[in-house]
Amino acid sequence: MDNILEKIAQDRLGITLERQGNDSDDFHDISVWALKEMLQKAYEVGKNNGKQAQSPSQTKVPMVQRLKKNGEWGVPRDTVRYGNETDEQVVERLNSLNPNEKFRIAQ
Repeated sequence: MDNILEKIAQDRLGITLERQGNDSDDFHDISVWALKEMLQKAYEVGKNNGKQAQSPSQTKVPMVQRLKKNGEWGVPRDTVRYGNETDEQVVERLNSLNPNEKFRIAQ
């Protein structure tokens, strides 16, 4: 990530993000629009990298069940597995994304 941020700073402002040890090289005046552009670029790079890292794999998709309000487990349904996630990691991800619900691998 540091390499990406360094490249953005170098391309946009011609500066390094490494500490230089003197005020004239370590502190820079930049416009808010330049800062906004750099933040947008960093966001887009991170967003695109996240999509690549979390693209659904072609492995067998686990079936999950959601706990219903009446205490019974719902009908099994397909879900998405990202990368090399284990079944347990899939359930953990679903439970963390849906704090008011409870999921498990279908029995």
